[in-house]
Order: sequence, then C-alpha cells, then structure tokens
Amino acid sequence: MKKFVSILVLVSIAAAFAQIKFGMSMRVRSELQNLNSTDADTQIYDKKTDLRFRPCVGYSINDNLFVKAVFEIGDIQFGTNPSADLGTDGINTETKNLYLDIKPNKDHKITIGLLPYKDPHGFIFNADVAGILWKGKFNKYSVDLGWFATFDENEDNISESTYSYGTTFFALGLDYKLNERITLGLSNYLVFDRSVYDQPDPSITVNTDEVSIFVAPRIVGDYGKIKFDAQFVVNNRYYDYDVVEGNADNFQTPHAPDKTGTGFSLKSSFVVDKKITIRANFLYRGCQTMYENFETFKQFYDTGLEIINQNPDGIDYKDPMDFDLFEELGIALPTILVDYKVKDNFILTGGLGVFMFDQNYGKVADTMYMGSEFDIKAKITLYDDLNIIPFFALFVPDVGYSRVMDLSNPDHPEDLIMKLGTTIKYSF
Repeated sequence: MKKFVSILVLVSIAAAFAQIKFGMSMRVRSELQNLNSTDADTQIYDKKTDLRFRPCVGYSINDNLFVKAVFEIGDIQFGTNPSADLGTDGINTETKNLYLDIKPNKDHKITIGLLPYKDPHGFIFNADVAGILWKGKFNKYSVDLGWFATFDENEDNISESTYSYGTTFFALGLDYKLNERITLGLSNYLVFDRSVYDQPDPSITVNTDEVSIFVAPRIVGDYGKIKFDAQFVVNNRYYDYDVVEGNADNFQTPHAPDKTGTGFSLKSSFVVDKKITIRANFLYRGCQTMYENFETFKQFYDTGLEIINQNPDGIDYKDPMDFDLFEELGIALPTILVDYKVKDNFILTGGLGVFMFDQNYGKVADTMYMGSEFDIKAKITLYDDLNIIPFFALFVPDVGYSRVMDLSNPDHPEDLIMKLGTTIKYSF
C-alpha cells in the first residue's frame, strides 16, 4: 500500500510539473560612449554596465486556461544606489507581466492582465500594459481587439457628477492574407484622455478631453529573396474643454485646432546569396509644428542602428530621436544594413543611417540634414542560446545637430558621438 501511495504521489507531482513551464532571459551590457567631441580638452566619456534578469513561470490549468508571470530584476546599473553600489542589497525587482490566457478553441484567445502589446512595427505603441486583448482567426482573416488602461488618475466628484481622469487606449487590428506572397493589414487605435486643465482662475474647474486617433494600413510582401513590411500611419488629434465647476463665462477657451500628422515605417531585406543579406529601412515621423501633428503614444522603435535608436543592443543613453526639438520638427531616417554570414553562428553587420528633419521652419541653421551614423557589429551564437553582440558606432553630426544641443552657441564643440560596447543575451 505504501508503495502504491508513493507511486501515486510521484505521478501526481510529475503531472503537475508537466503543466508548469519555467523560463528565463538574461542580458548583460557594457559600453563606453563619447558624448560630445574629439577634442581632447573637451571630451566627455560615459561608461556604463548593467544587467537584467527575467524569470518566468507558466501553468497550464487545462487546454483552455493558461497563467503566466514574468518578473524583472533590473535594469541594474553597476555602482548605483539602491541597485548595485558597494554594500547595497538592491531594490530592483518588479512584476513585468502577469496574465491569464483563455482559449475557447484553437482559433481564439482572450488575454487578461498585465501583458505586452505592440503595433506591427512598434511605431505607435510598444509596451507592457494592463488590459484585455482578444485574438481571433477566420480563414484568411485575423483580428485582435484590445482595451488597455494606460493611466488611471482616479475620479473627482464635482457639481454632483463624477469625472474619471486618466487615459484609455483601444486597439483594433485586422490582417488579410491576400495570397501566398501578400498580406494586408489595418491597425486602428483610439486614445481617450481626460485631465484637469491648468488655468489661472481658481474659481472655476475645467476638464480637458483629448482624443487621438491612429489609422495605420500595412502591406507585407514575401517574394523569397525579397521581403518587405511597410506601415503608413495617420494621426488625428482633437481637443475639447468643459467647465465643470464655477461660472463658464470666466473661462476663455484656448485656441486648440484639430491636428493631423503622418508617419511611415519600412523594413525590407534582399538575400544576395547564402552569405550576404541587405536590409533597407526607412523611418518617417511627421513634425508637430503649425497645424501638423504626429505624436506617437508609447513608441519603442528599432531602427537597426545603435545610437539613433530607441531600442538598441547597447544602453540607450543618448538617443537623438528623443530630444524635444526632433519630435517637434519630425524625423526622416533612411538606413542600409548589410549582414555577412562568416559562419553559421557568426554574423557581421555594417550599417549606415542618414538623419534628417521632416521640416525646419528656420529654427536650426536653415538645414534639414542632422548627421550620419556608421555602425559595425557582430552576432556570435554559442551553446545554442547564448548570443554575444559586440558593436562599434559613430554618429557624425552636422552643424544643425550641434545647435539643437545648444542653440545659443554656434561654436558648440559636439562633432562626434562614439559608442563601443558588448551585449550578452541568454534565454531559454
């Protein structure tokens, strides 16, 4: 009897573990970046090393229910408090994802909780967010529909009414497989935001209601050696002001015209032979000046470069795309990347990107060319899942870029940004 009970316990434990999946990813990055100049008397260098560890566990309750939790320890920058300075027990653990998958059948899935979500290019939205997402397949069609609570600023009772402040994000994505080579897509995003309008008269309370609409058609082509993925984005933004407390006659509605802006992203590749692949990318992000407007909601876009990139292999310390004036005047960035397969586990990549404004309006040296970036990096794969990525990048600014950094100083010394580093990634 004891043997039978022992066998039963072991079988039960084995069955439970068969339904549990463990995984992890780890990243270690180290880099040296020259922040401003080749002049030995004015050079500023920044040295950083950080690491990130993401353990995850998933449990299959049955064929229809699955729970997953992803935790993150990091990013821990060496030598910093309270993460990793001398003698510090680091405060650096957080919940990254925690969600429930409900699968009524093989073609439909509902995800509820803290989940990762992005548009096809990460051009409009690419982040972890709390919400509900449904994905479904219907022959040649696929659909995803999401509601996300990005910010909740609570409620405020004013004039016997309850006003909810915060931001809600709705997503609707449609894909249609036209044939074996072409897939058509259409992504639609609605952003509703309500906040208290900051105005000088304390006797009245005014709400600002803002609606931002993104419409993004997409085409994906696969012609064997030639592949491309293009996404065009139109952004419309509307404002409304509502006096919810006090005399409305005391409030002068600000001039807030409706705005429309555009963006475009292209990712393409051409396989020359077994060893060489050429990738051509193009990013266009419209300006935010005058009556034009293009404001991404939560963009985390990968250009393929190392310095002009929100999602680089190295540490994102000084990305030119994130400066306010570059957002105001927009970005045009053509990029060419050449991959050379030295061995099956060793790929060498050279890159060139040209950085320009969308518009100028006479703000920066009457020029639209900001500079060029030159990259060389490698990807070395060892022991199946261990990737080592050494890289070297140079960004050579034009005078216009230097004046963006300090518009009052036409002799700004910034003439070169250099980044040298290595990233190690492991996952299973």
